Amino acid sequence: MKYNLIKDYAASSFRSVTGVSPTTFQSMVTEIKRAYAEVHKRRGHHRKLSCEDMVLMMLEYYKEYRTLECIGASYGLKKSNVGKNIKWVEEVLIRSGLFRLPGKKKLVQPSVEYAVIVVDTTESPIQRPKYNQHRFYSGKKKRHTVKYQVVIDRKSTLIISTGLFNGNAHDGRIFRETTPVHPDIVVLCDSGYRGLQKYHPNTLMPIRHKEDIAKLSDAEKAVRKAKNKEISSVRMKIEHIIGRVKNFKIVAEKYRNKLKRLLLRFNLICGIVNYENRGGS
Repeated sequence: MKYNLIKDYAASSFRSVTGVSPTTFQSMVTEIKRAYAEVHKRRGHHRKLSCEDMVLMMLEYYKEYRTLECIGASYGLKKSNVGKNIKWVEEVLIRSGLFRLPGKKKLVQPSVEYAVIVVDTTESPIQRPKYNQHRFYSGKKKRHTVKYQVVIDRKSTLIISTGLFNGNAHDGRIFRETTPVHPDIVVLCDSGYRGLQKYHPNTLMPIRHKEDIAKLSDAEKAVRKAKNKEISSVRMKIEHIIGRVKNFKIVAEKYRNKLKRLLLRFNLICGIVNYENRGGS
């Protein structure tokens, strides 16, 4: 697919095809044009693809996760050239700063910017590893997976930081060992993070009923149910954000490539979601 075929699409149709709005797409193209001019400023170079097509190629790969051969057939390129183009566009967009995440360091500092954060993990299947298969085997999914941890700000719903982990890692251990948080920041999470209160007392999660439900009065049950509902309604924000990220099949379906670039791609997608949540600024 070439950009000339979709440039006149309505915004909703354009997003359905590429995964981003026309405004975000043009911001990406601007960065690619600037980087391309810098690389080739001292020599003439006739490129086969326009900058718009280079960005569209990367977005097609993320959105549909077709093989490089299939994408190359659409653009008249070899598999190797498609892979090089996608990697170069990724690196330029990451270096541009437009799609950079705030990072974990923001959570260590005392700040009113992030008074309440919401954390959750999601899994995606991968091909069976050649070595250390047990480290990636998820007992929940019954297959080999990787886990993405996502931390968002409750107020702005912007993604603050992410992480990539083996499929057998426990959610609470992931957060405890890799995500230091200032004691004044409130952490909202689900029951998969049980035990986190021991390490971060300022933690809120739904209360389980199984252990003492018979000892509670009807009034106490109603209070507990209302509190759980309130926590769940706030946590639903991160479920919506993860759903938007997983509109890109490269992080939702079975990942066929080596894992060394997976976190970079996941962070870039999260940065794109943040950019659009901020209104393209």
